[in-house]
Amino acid sequence: MGDALLVSLAAVTLVTVLLGILAASFVAELLPKDIVGELAGADSGWRGILLATAIGAAMPTGPMVLFPIAVALQEVGVGVPQIVALVTSWCLLAVHRVIVWELPLMGVNFVVARLAASALFVPLSGFCAGWLMLAVGMR
Repeated sequence: MGDALLVSLAAVTLVTVLLGILAASFVAELLPKDIVGELAGADSGWRGILLATAIGAAMPTGPMVLFPIAVALQEVGVGVPQIVALVTSWCLLAVHRVIVWELPLMGVNFVVARLAASALFVPLSGFCAGWLMLAVGMR
Protein backbone atom coordinates (compact mmCIF):
# COMPACT_ATOMS: atom_id res chain seq x y z
CA MET A 1 0.00 0.00 0.00
CA GLY A 2 2.80 2.43 0.86
CA ASP A 3 4.69 1.91 -2.41
CA ALA A 4 1.59 2.52 -4.51
CA LEU A 5 0.89 5.72 -2.63
CA LEU A 6 4.47 6.90 -3.14
CA VAL A 7 4.34 6.17 -6.88
CA SER A 8 1.00 7.97 -7.13
CA LEU A 9 2.34 11.00 -5.30
CA ALA A 10 5.46 11.05 -7.47
CA ALA A 11 3.33 10.90 -10.64
CA VAL A 12 1.10 13.76 -9.49
CA THR A 13 4.14 15.82 -8.52
CA LEU A 14 5.83 15.17 -11.86
CA VAL A 15 2.72 16.18 -13.81
CA THR A 16 2.32 19.32 -11.70
CA VAL A 17 5.95 20.34 -12.21
CA LEU A 18 5.72 19.74 -15.96
CA LEU A 19 2.51 21.79 -16.17
CA GLY A 20 4.18 24.55 -14.16
CA ILE A 21 7.12 24.62 -16.55
CA LEU A 22 4.73 24.66 -19.51
CA ALA A 23 2.75 27.54 -17.97
CA ALA A 24 5.98 29.42 -17.30
CA SER A 25 7.10 29.03 -20.91
CA PHE A 26 3.76 30.45 -22.07
CA VAL A 27 4.16 33.35 -19.65
CA ALA A 28 7.63 34.06 -20.98
CA GLU A 29 6.39 34.11 -24.56
CA LEU A 30 3.16 36.05 -24.00
CA LEU A 31 4.46 38.89 -21.85
CA PRO A 32 5.67 41.93 -23.77
CA LYS A 33 9.29 42.35 -22.69
CA ASP A 34 9.37 46.14 -23.07
CA ILE A 35 6.30 46.72 -20.88
CA VAL A 36 7.41 44.15 -18.30
CA GLY A 37 10.86 45.70 -18.15
CA GLU A 38 9.37 49.14 -17.61
CA LEU A 39 6.90 48.00 -14.92
CA ALA A 40 9.02 45.52 -13.00
CA GLY A 41 12.52 45.54 -14.45
CA ALA A 42 15.66 45.94 -12.38
CA ASP A 43 15.41 49.72 -12.74
CA SER A 44 11.73 49.97 -11.75
CA GLY A 45 12.66 50.56 -8.11
CA TRP A 46 10.01 50.73 -5.43
CA ARG A 47 7.14 50.76 -7.93
CA GLY A 48 8.24 47.44 -9.40
CA ILE A 49 8.71 46.00 -5.92
CA LEU A 50 5.21 47.11 -4.87
CA LEU A 51 3.71 45.72 -8.10
CA ALA A 52 5.48 42.40 -7.54
CA THR A 53 4.22 42.42 -3.94
CA ALA A 54 0.61 42.83 -5.12
CA ILE A 55 0.94 40.16 -7.80
CA GLY A 56 2.58 37.70 -5.41
CA ALA A 57 -0.18 38.16 -2.83
CA ALA A 58 -2.86 37.63 -5.48
CA MET A 59 -1.26 34.59 -7.16
CA PRO A 60 -3.39 31.54 -6.23
CA THR A 61 -0.93 28.79 -6.99
CA GLY A 62 1.43 26.34 -5.38
CA PRO A 63 5.22 26.31 -5.41
CA MET A 64 5.45 23.94 -8.38
CA VAL A 65 3.85 26.59 -10.57
CA LEU A 66 5.09 29.76 -8.85
CA PHE A 67 8.79 29.07 -9.14
CA PRO A 68 8.80 28.22 -12.87
CA ILE A 69 6.75 31.39 -13.44
CA ALA A 70 9.27 33.37 -11.36
CA VAL A 71 12.08 32.00 -13.56
CA ALA A 72 10.13 32.95 -16.69
CA LEU A 73 9.56 36.46 -15.34
CA GLN A 74 13.26 36.81 -14.70
CA GLU A 75 13.92 35.68 -18.28
CA VAL A 76 11.66 38.44 -19.68
CA GLY A 77 13.43 41.15 -17.69
CA VAL A 78 11.89 41.32 -14.23
CA GLY A 79 14.57 42.31 -11.73
CA VAL A 80 15.83 40.08 -8.95
CA PRO A 81 14.59 42.44 -6.19
CA GLN A 82 11.14 42.32 -7.77
CA ILE A 83 11.25 38.50 -8.00
CA VAL A 84 12.28 38.36 -4.33
CA ALA A 85 9.30 40.57 -3.44
CA LEU A 86 6.97 38.41 -5.56
CA VAL A 87 8.04 35.14 -3.94
CA THR A 88 8.11 36.63 -0.43
CA SER A 89 4.66 38.12 -0.93
CA TRP A 90 3.35 34.78 -2.14
CA CYS A 91 4.80 33.16 0.98
CA LEU A 92 3.60 35.72 3.53
CA LEU A 93 0.53 37.44 2.11
CA ALA A 94 -1.21 34.96 -0.22
CA VAL A 95 -4.84 36.04 -0.26
CA HIS A 96 -6.13 32.60 -1.23
CA ARG A 97 -4.56 31.03 1.86
CA VAL A 98 -5.87 33.81 4.08
CA ILE A 99 -9.42 33.27 2.80
CA VAL A 100 -9.40 29.47 2.76
CA TRP A 101 -7.35 28.70 5.89
CA GLU A 102 -6.56 31.59 8.18
CA LEU A 103 -9.89 33.40 8.42
CA PRO A 104 -12.02 30.32 9.06
CA LEU A 105 -9.56 28.67 11.42
CA MET A 106 -7.86 31.56 13.20
CA GLY A 107 -10.35 34.42 12.98
CA VAL A 108 -10.23 38.04 11.92
CA ASN A 109 -8.15 39.32 14.85
CA PHE A 110 -5.34 36.88 14.12
CA VAL A 111 -5.39 37.58 10.37
CA VAL A 112 -5.25 41.34 10.86
CA ALA A 113 -2.43 41.04 13.40
CA ARG A 114 -0.42 38.64 11.23
CA LEU A 115 -0.83 40.65 8.05
CA ALA A 116 0.01 43.90 9.82
CA ALA A 117 3.10 42.33 11.37
CA SER A 118 4.37 40.76 8.14
CA ALA A 119 3.25 43.17 5.40
CA LEU A 120 6.31 45.42 5.66
CA PHE A 121 8.70 42.50 5.32
CA VAL A 122 7.75 41.91 1.70
CA PRO A 123 8.88 45.21 0.15
CA LEU A 124 11.75 45.31 2.61
CA SER A 125 12.95 41.94 1.31
CA GLY A 126 12.95 43.32 -2.24
CA PHE A 127 14.90 46.41 -1.21
CA CYS A 128 17.38 44.29 0.76
CA ALA A 129 17.88 42.00 -2.24
CA GLY A 130 18.61 45.03 -4.43
CA TRP A 131 21.00 46.47 -1.88
CA LEU A 132 22.82 43.15 -1.47
CA MET A 133 23.16 42.81 -5.24
CA LEU A 134 24.73 46.27 -5.40
CA ALA A 135 26.98 45.53 -2.43
CA VAL A 136 28.44 42.41 -4.04
CA GLY A 137 28.48 43.82 -7.57
CA MET A 138 25.81 41.57 -9.09
CA ARG A 139 23.97 44.21 -11.13
